Amino acid sequence: MTWTLGEFVAAAGGAPTDATRGLSAELAGVEVGGVVIDSRAVVPGVVFVALPGERTDGHDHVAAALAAGALAAVVERAVEGVPADRLIVVDDAIAALARLADAYRDRLAAGGCKVIAVVGSNGKTSTRHTIFGLLNGRHVRRPTELAAEQSADDPATWAMRPLVGTEAQASFNNAIGVPVTLLNARGGDDYVVCEIGTNAPGETDALARLVRPDAVVLTSIGAEHLEGFGDLAGVAREEAAVLDHLRDGGVVVADAAAWSAVVDAVPGAAERGLAVVTVGEAGALQTRNAEFVEDGVVFDLAVGDAGDALLGALVGVGWFVPQYGAWSAGSAAMALVVGRWLGVDATQLRHGLAAAVGMPRRMERLVFGGRAGEVVVWDDAYNANPDSMRHALDHVERLGRGGPSKRRERLVVVLGDMLELGAGSAAEHAAARARVAGLIERGVVDAAHWVGERMGGAADDGAIEAIVASIEPGDEVVLKASRDTRLVRVVEGLRTRFGVPASSVDGLGTGSGVVLGR
Repeated sequence: MTWTLGEFVAAAGGAPTDATRGLSAELAGVEVGGVVIDSRAVVPGVVFVALPGERTDGHDHVAAALAAGALAAVVERAVEGVPADRLIVVDDAIAALARLADAYRDRLAAGGCKVIAVVGSNGKTSTRHTIFGLLNGRHVRRPTELAAEQSADDPATWAMRPLVGTEAQASFNNAIGVPVTLLNARGGDDYVVCEIGTNAPGETDALARLVRPDAVVLTSIGAEHLEGFGDLAGVAREEAAVLDHLRDGGVVVADAAAWSAVVDAVPGAAERGLAVVTVGEAGALQTRNAEFVEDGVVFDLAVGDAGDALLGALVGVGWFVPQYGAWSAGSAAMALVVGRWLGVDATQLRHGLAAAVGMPRRMERLVFGGRAGEVVVWDDAYNANPDSMRHALDHVERLGRGGPSKRRERLVVVLGDMLELGAGSAAEHAAARARVAGLIERGVVDAAHWVGERMGGAADDGAIEAIVASIEPGDEVVLKASRDTRLVRVVEGLRTRFGVPASSVDGLGTGSGVVLGR
């Protein structure tokens, strides 16, 4: 499943140049250890891809990347002071990434590596990371190297061994990030978890064509990027494009409501003969009795009418995941289905899920200061659309009822703009403000701040500094906005005031530890 630098050059394609032909025979035979697009992330043995950008040009960092140990660099032009035999010159670096990923995907398939694609309007990154955290290191029974007289079809010859895999390094879900994720899968990987995002019609199809997934995980269908998709049916059609590229024998694990939206929007989706496992209130696997505790959420699992033996092993009480938010139990359940599909038993899945911490800025719980006067911040401001905003305000409701953590002196909400909503933008922002006003009237929320033109408040640094100054020890604060609103400035200001916080993504939650039952 690995490849040499010479094979890498051939797959990169592009116009043949003297620089490409100049690769030495010695260098051509060296094994490629991965691909990076940030020179600061270079480790010995990788190939650096120099991408032109608005703020920085990767070509300016080629020399530093090679000095740090990169074997070679994919470039669009010659780089002064860099030997030609260390450059792989192509017409278009992003197109070369796609060609490389396409070729490497075939190698992954030949090596038996399963590729899992996570798609959906909300929760992709958290679900992708949960799947990886759940699977990594779990043991499964697999065929071993056999003597000539033994058969791999005989389970008596199999042995337990740990699963190993790769996940996207961050929210790598576009035309650059998806190829990089595939190209960083290692020889011997059992699985790769990719994340496919979209903000314009056709993007899902193009990325799924590269990924060619063995499993698709559909997290949700919601009001995302409506400037391009028009309505929810348009979103469903875009997300469903991944199904056209599912490999034979593959499986679809989907939120039940999201799958219903796909069936309604895509003629014939239900008649394709796909193996579909739905999760949700009306799904084949149902989450019940979710209870938010100091460390995360505890929930039960039951099987609906469409359940089968694969899911039966998951039925039980006291499943625990050290994450927060209304969607945590559902995304955990989808990850568990993927685990069963890969052959992991229920006991190991319980332990794996209990170690699957969340992601930064996705309802990340930050605790500033000491116990006597700590400030608790729920940072969910990585991104926002109407559905995720409603989920965040559901979380505010729970906090107002005293859970999942002890009620502080004040509950403060800071909401910023949701971007790319199209014609419905004004109505959705007004709805969020109205809901918060109701929470204030009922005494659930003590104070609210608005950041951004759409949400009806100032967004300059002075406005952020005023918000930070208004927060006092004993407060509990919820942050929600699209990333470009930069509510991260609130966290940075609090760090300056109160010091480095404890984070729920640093370990097994921020409380007493693992829970394996009620």
